[in-house]
Amino acid sequence: MENEDYFLCADCSKDIYLKNYVKENAKDQAVCTICLKKGLSLKISENTELINFCRFLIRYHFPEYDYNIHWGGEDLPKQFYESNPIISHEFQEYDSRVEEVEEFLYALFNLFVLDLENKISIYYGHDSNGRGLFPYSIKDEKSETWMKYKKALKENNYFLLEKEAREKFSPLLEELRYEIRLGERYSRARIGYVEEVVTVGLTEQKVKIKAPYRNAEISVPPVTKAKAGRANRQGVSFLYLASDTVTAIGEVRPHPGHYVSLGNFVSNQVMHVADLRFIDLVKYYCNDELLELFKFLRDVSNELSIPILPEEHENYLVTQFISDIVRQSGFDGILFNSSVSSGYNLVAFNQKSFDCDSEYSELVKVTSLKFDYKKTTYHIDNWLEKAKEL
Repeated sequence: MENEDYFLCADCSKDIYLKNYVKENAKDQAVCTICLKKGLSLKISENTELINFCRFLIRYHFPEYDYNIHWGGEDLPKQFYESNPIISHEFQEYDSRVEEVEEFLYALFNLFVLDLENKISIYYGHDSNGRGLFPYSIKDEKSETWMKYKKALKENNYFLLEKEAREKFSPLLEELRYEIRLGERYSRARIGYVEEVVTVGLTEQKVKIKAPYRNAEISVPPVTKAKAGRANRQGVSFLYLASDTVTAIGEVRPHPGHYVSLGNFVSNQVMHVADLRFIDLVKYYCNDELLELFKFLRDVSNELSIPILPEEHENYLVTQFISDIVRQSGFDGILFNSSVSSGYNLVAFNQKSFDCDSEYSELVKVTSLKFDYKKTTYHIDNWLEKAKEL
C-alpha cells in the first residue's frame, strides 16, 4: 500500500483551504485518483503535510460523534463515499476499483496509523472522567478572544478598549500585510447623476441629458457630510473601492430604476494594507495556539464581510473598531470580501492615495435585482441539545 501512487487535483478538493493548497502546490501532470482526469495534481504518498492537513480537516468539519463508532457515528472513511465538505465523493469507475478507492482514502487521511501515533489527533480518547469526545467541529467554534471584544464593545466606549486591542492584534495583522502597487485600478460607484446640457440637431437645440458623476463628485464626501459606514465613524471620510464594477454597484445597494455613476481610481503610491480576504488555515492548523489565532482572524474577517442589515447598524461599532485598530497599527487600508458579490472591497484610509481616472466615467441604470434565497432549515443536534440554522 505504501508504494501506491495516489493523486488529488484541485477540482476534487471541495474544502476551500484544501483547494487552495492543491492549486498552489500541484506540480505533477498525473491522473487524479478521484476523477481519473489528467492534469496538475498532488502526489499523496510524498506529501506528509497534505496528509496531516486532510486528517485535520476531519476535525475541522465534523464533530467526533459523526465518525467515532463508540459515540454512535459511522466509522471512517465511510463519510467520504458520499457528499462531504472535504473531497469529491464521485469516484469514477468505482465498481472496477473498490479496493483502490479505499486504499486512497486510508492514505489521504492517514487511517492506516493509530491515532496515538498520528501528529493530528481526531479522537478525544480518555481523560480522568473516562472516555470523552470533541463535541463541536472546529469550523463551528468561535474565537473566545473575539467574542469577548464584541461583548465589551456593547458595554464600553470603544476607545477604552483600543490600547489593549492594539497591543494584542498588531503582531497578528503583520501576517496579513499586503502591498498594493503603484498604478493598481479599482472601481467606485455612487447612486445618482448630474444633468448636462448638450446641443443637438441643425437648429442647435439645447437638451438635458443624464451624465455620470466625475472626479470629486464620485470621490469621498467631505468629513462634514460623512455618515457612519462599515469601516468609518460619523465624520470620518474613507475611500471605499471595489475590485470590479459589479461589486461596486452592489455595494451601494441600488433599487431597480436607480441610475448609478461609475468611476475608476488608480493608486498613486505603494500602499500596505491588511488583507482579510482569505485566512489560510494551512498556516495555523499544526497546534492549538496557532489554531486559536486562526479562529480569531477568521472571525474578524467574517465580521467585515457579512451583510449588515439596515435595522442592525449598531453592528457597525464592531467593524469600525476593527478598522480603527488596523489604521492605528500603521496600515493604509483594509482588503475584505464583499457581502454582495464574489469580488472584494478596499477601504483606503487616505483618499489622496488614489487618483480618479478622469478619462473614464459611466452611467448605468439598474433594471433589475437578483435575489438568492434558501429555505430556512435547521440541524437538530441531539448530543448538544442545540439547533443550528443551515
